[in-house]
Amino acid sequence: MEPLTMILIAAGGLAALLVTCALWDRIVALMLDIVFPWMERHLPTVAPHLREVFVRLDTAVSTLRRGLKQLYRNVREHLLASTTTFERQGSVVKQRTESYTRDMEGGFQRHSHVESVSFDDLPSDVRAQLMRSDAPQKVNIIAQYDEYYAQVH
Repeated sequence: MEPLTMILIAAGGLAALLVTCALWDRIVALMLDIVFPWMERHLPTVAPHLREVFVRLDTAVSTLRRGLKQLYRNVREHLLASTTTFERQGSVVKQRTESYTRDMEGGFQRHSHVESVSFDDLPSDVRAQLMRSDAPQKVNIIAQYDEYYAQVH
């Protein structure tokens, strides 16, 4: 198997795992409200086995979700701010990310990273904003992560 194929398969698997973790509460509700009752009515011999498999799966996913949430809390303690500015320069976009972290002594450090990215590789909302305006677009990464964390917490 080609290395690129293996990387794509791994990336797809990771994406599926993250989506599953993000939507786990809805998946549990769907199983409890719809799937299990249907299985008990139509396949009563299989239903207890499916419930047992789901209990084990729930234990694993819940453990993973708790770990990811704790990891985010740990990162968030030290990552105080992070913004990315996208500036279009023809078909290439200059992406400047600035972050501020708290160091072990309680001081602050500024980190900056600049790279050129293809217009095609940008998130769709940033692409749309850059198409509407020539002005650089600034994205507050921490605010977006905090909003996402609040939704899955």
